Amino acid sequence: IVPAISVQGADFALLGTAPSGQALGPRQGGEFTIVFTPHSAGALQGSLTLGDRSYPLLGTGTDPPLPKPTVLLDLNQAASAQQGALIVRFDAPAQTSGTGTATLDFHGPADSAIAFAAGGRSVAFPIAPGDLQAVLPFQTGTSAGVITFTVQIGGSSGQQSVTIAAAPPGISTAQAVRSAGTLAVSITGFDNTRSLGALSFTFYDADGNPIAPGAIRTDATADFAQYFAGSGLGGVFLLRAAFPVTGNAAMVASCEATLTNSAGSTKTERTSF
Repeated sequence: IVPAISVQGADFALLGTAPSGQALGPRQGGEFTIVFTPHSAGALQGSLTLGDRSYPLLGTGTDPPLPKPTVLLDLNQAASAQQGALIVRFDAPAQTSGTGTATLDFHGPADSAIAFAAGGRSVAFPIAPGDLQAVLPFQTGTSAGVITFTVQIGGSSGQQSVTIAAAPPGISTAQAVRSAGTLAVSITGFDNTRSLGALSFTFYDADGNPIAPGAIRTDATADFAQYFAGSGLGGVFLLRAAFPVTGNAAMVASCEATLTNSAGSTKTERTSF
């Protein structure tokens, strides 16, 4: 007669009906199945009781593996002063909670503005059951070079790079101020080549005609080289130019400036005083 059969332990259970109470003749047998369903990771213990005998049960629970990442970039334009997003797509919906890590490396001049929007060049992102992707905003700063993104999830990784090409100077704002005997022009912008040098300023009267002597040119290469060498702001700059005026400064109505670096030239909009 098959004795009473029972299983102890929260992670172990009998499947179906056990043959307890059945009479077995010579060469006959009965069978039963124990199911192991771990509710946590690690070594888990239970026991099997057959009548007056007990047998230890041992199982190991492991978390489901985290998904494997594929790295994509959502960036409208591969250029400086842009905002984009690093998209980490999973090969399957996440089955468990975990954490991934994304890092950003820049091969080029020092530029702290090239970073994730969360701050810094390394960011951890949470993974919850059912997640299909993670989105991490970033900004491209104001320096030319190569930005490389690397994502690590468990033992799997993915990588993607984008090249920020050298470009003519970018102009953010231009302002013109008239005072007694002086015209001042202020320009904010960025030069991702850090080679800004040739400057040209043209002044116009109220009818839009250039005022003699026409374009006033200067080479500020040395000044900008010294500035960028000591700047921690990437390619960002603020240019202030003051022009003494002999005669009636009120006749000058507007100004236009052209800035040139190794990649080309950029002209400001005509700015009124």
